[in-house]
Amino acid sequence: MRELNENDKTTLNEDAAIYGKRDERGAFEKFKSLTGAAKWEFFRDYFLWKLIAIAAGIVVLVLLIIKIVTPAQENVCNIAVLDNPFSQPAYDICDAKLNEAFVTDEKLQRVSLDTNYYVTTDGYNARTRLMTYIAASEIDFMILPEAEFLGYLDSGVFADLEPLLSSEMQTSLGELLTYKPTYYDTDDPSAVPPTGSKTCYAVNITGFLNKLNGYELADDYYLTCIVNSKNPDKLEKVISILSE
Repeated sequence: MRELNENDKTTLNEDAAIYGKRDERGAFEKFKSLTGAAKWEFFRDYFLWKLIAIAAGIVVLVLLIIKIVTPAQENVCNIAVLDNPFSQPAYDICDAKLNEAFVTDEKLQRVSLDTNYYVTTDGYNARTRLMTYIAASEIDFMILPEAEFLGYLDSGVFADLEPLLSSEMQTSLGELLTYKPTYYDTDDPSAVPPTGSKTCYAVNITGFLNKLNGYELADDYYLTCIVNSKNPDKLEKVISILSE
């Protein structure tokens, strides 16, 4: 039996293309000759899925082009909220004020007040997501209940707030600033710590939240800054927005 040479293969390909075009012309001729239900049935069986596939391909291509040409939004302030203490109206107010304060171009910038960290009901998943974002420097600040604040206090994730706050802000916050001693005197635990021997890691914002919500929370809540935050300079403004 004779093997096909390149000329034979080319001829077969050309013939196949010609036959394909003839089949398409034949299908169109048959479609035009039909009427009523038979016409719809032929269209459905022969053309419909081809048209759907073409339309789907066009949509995917358009979306891909849009994604390529559209610049990614920069997250200019990311606040992780553990066990959400906000009522919906209070959340909407804070979210709007944060966007007004930090976003200058809505197409290129965004603020995230992310309340999807329910550590008491979805502990493992929420904590894993939280620590992943912290490690990637994707979280600037945290709002969290007292038990969670104390639990993370020795983990090294919180920044010292004093260098980030003006002396005026520190004075206005007063006892709301929350310190952790950095010295240990086992001989006299009641001794007054010397100046500079304790570090400020949080602001107690329970009163601010109670005022915003219009009711008292069952737990105290704290605002902290993450040690590898990309936007620590925004801390003072965030505190001002919460306390308005």
